Amino acid sequence: MMLRTAGVLLKKEAREIFSDFTRTRKTADIPGKLLTLVLAAVIVAFTCFVLKRFASMYIDIEINRVSDPYGRLWELTAVIYLVIIIVNALSGVRTINRSLFDGGDLRILVTLPISSGAMYLSKMVSAYVRQFIFGFFTVLPVNITLSACIPLGAQFYGMTALILVLLPMISLAVGSVLALPVHALTQLISSRYVVSLVVVTGVTALAFWLYSEVLDFIANLISTGDARYFFDAETMREIVRITGELFPATFFADMLLTSAMPAGVGW
Repeated sequence: MMLRTAGVLLKKEAREIFSDFTRTRKTADIPGKLLTLVLAAVIVAFTCFVLKRFASMYIDIEINRVSDPYGRLWELTAVIYLVIIIVNALSGVRTINRSLFDGGDLRILVTLPISSGAMYLSKMVSAYVRQFIFGFFTVLPVNITLSACIPLGAQFYGMTALILVLLPMISLAVGSVLALPVHALTQLISSRYVVSLVVVTGVTALAFWLYSEVLDFIANLISTGDARYFFDAETMREIVRITGELFPATFFADMLLTSAMPAGVGW
């Protein structure tokens, strides 16, 4: 009974999500949504282009004249997945908050003869689907880009599919822990319009500034050829040490590349 009720609630949410594209132009902001998708696609494409150039350069770096392309790729993968985990965890907090705290339909549903278990299950399944889609557009482009830099075996592609399934669970687990404190903080800030405006503007500006600075740094290394001087033996040994401690990102790097490192062919 609970599963059937949860299924009905999921169908209701799905109809509400897709209703934006079936409403009249007066109520639907279809051009705005399409523009958002186009901008997101441009950002992802440009990031992958820069990543491809940087990864191709980084895996050729030698330590004391010893080449280890799969070792370099493992280090790069660990750093990238640390960023992916953080971004997906933040998205998980936002998704949980939207599903459990900011959903106006909950006020209606709690007055109906529907069990709390069915409501929670439907909300979590909906949140998982949202996080899966978000992870799909963060993990898949990155992994495809990395696979274009060096030959990788079946393990890499098989584990990519597994990560697409596991990452939403991890992000929602983190989101479930942090959702209530974040919601309380959001409610506190939102009651003060000026403070809310300053915080949102500051966080957005900081995010874009960090993004532009990282891309600018990588572009300068690639265009000027300074990478070989920046990544000297001492710097590389420190990178090896630091990336080895980036758990849980190292867990994903091991999943993708462990068997590929000795022979470079994977399974």
